[in-house]
Amino acid sequence: MSLESSSSLESAEVPLRTMVAGIIIRDKKLLVVHNIKRGLRIEPPGGKVNDGEDLEAALHRELEEELGIRIGVTGLFGLYETRSPEGGFAVSTFRCEILDGQPQEGREPEKIGKVEWLTLEQLEKLAEESRQTNTHLLVPNLQAALKDLAPLLR
Repeated sequence: MSLESSSSLESAEVPLRTMVAGIIIRDKKLLVVHNIKRGLRIEPPGGKVNDGEDLEAALHRELEEELGIRIGVTGLFGLYETRSPEGGFAVSTFRCEILDGQPQEGREPEKIGKVEWLTLEQLEKLAEESRQTNTHLLVPNLQAALKDLAPLLR
């Protein structure tokens, strides 16, 4: 497990805050959400870890809140850095499987605009668009994880 930085992530003067994200793959496609809270950001489902909350508990809570699904965590996928308008974050990313329910849109309408399954090709195209426009359309932590995800999505 290594901590990776995207090229757009600057050295943070404040400590990185902790987030979790779920890597859920079905039929060689990755489940992503369109976070619209502060402009469109395409990312794996997840969120911030509350004080005193362990990482897996936070992941279970976030995916239930965002998507209405119950998950099983099958292992740590990786640790990646990201930046948002709120600051820098260390994102612990876990491989997950859906145990109950189907991802639902509309559970957090102020945050999640859309839920979709994307192929590696679609993710790579979004990463390139993000680099060309110097935006975080595809969040930096997911851009950094693409090389690790590629074998799972082929």
